[in-house]
Amino acid sequence: MSINNYRDKILWFALRNTSGIISNSIDGYEFIEKYIQKPKKIKLINNGVKIKQPALSREEILSQLDIPTSSFVVLKIANITKYKDHKTLLLAWNQFLQKTSIANPRLLLAGIQGDNFHSIQELAYSVDKPESIHFLGHVEDINSLTQACDLSVLSSAKEGVPNGILEPMAAGKAIVASKSTGNIQALGEQYKYIF
Repeated sequence: MSINNYRDKILWFALRNTSGIISNSIDGYEFIEKYIQKPKKIKLINNGVKIKQPALSREEILSQLDIPTSSFVVLKIANITKYKDHKTLLLAWNQFLQKTSIANPRLLLAGIQGDNFHSIQELAYSVDKPESIHFLGHVEDINSLTQACDLSVLSSAKEGVPNGILEPMAAGKAIVASKSTGNIQALGEQYKYIF
C-alpha cells in the first residue's frame, strides 16, 4: 500500500504499533489487514446499536420539521461525504418523484455536512420538487426520527456495518440499501432490497 500523505503515515504507524485492533465489520477488517502483517492482532466484533424508546412521536417529529403527517417519509442516516453516495440517492429520488402518485413524499437526510455537501445541496435544488428534500444535519434523537419514517435508505458505495441500517432495523423499518459488504453483512445475503 502506498503511503503518500501525513494522515496515512500516522495511520500506518498506529496500526503497526498497537497490541490489538477491533474492527466492527468485514470491510474494516480487510482494510486494516492491508496495513499490518499480523492479522491475529485484529478481532472482528460486529457493530450494534442500543435500542431506546423514541422520545417523540411521528407527529411531533414531523411537526417540528414542518412536514405534513400524511407524508410518505424516506430517511437516510449518513454524513454527507463522497463515500456515502448521496448523489445516486438524489438521482433515484428525482426519478421516483417523476413516477410516483404518492402525495407529499419527503426525503430526510440526517448527517453532518461533509466534504461534498455543497455539490449535493446543488443537486437537491435541481430535482423536480426540491422542497421534498430536507437536510437535517446532526440529529441527537435518532430513535424518534427513525420511528417517524416509512422507509430507510442507504446508498453508500462502501460501508462497515452501518448504523444507518442498524438503527432503522431496530425500529422495525423497511430498508433499501446499496450492495456493499457492510450492508449485506447487516441485512443478510438473501435480503431482497439490496441493489
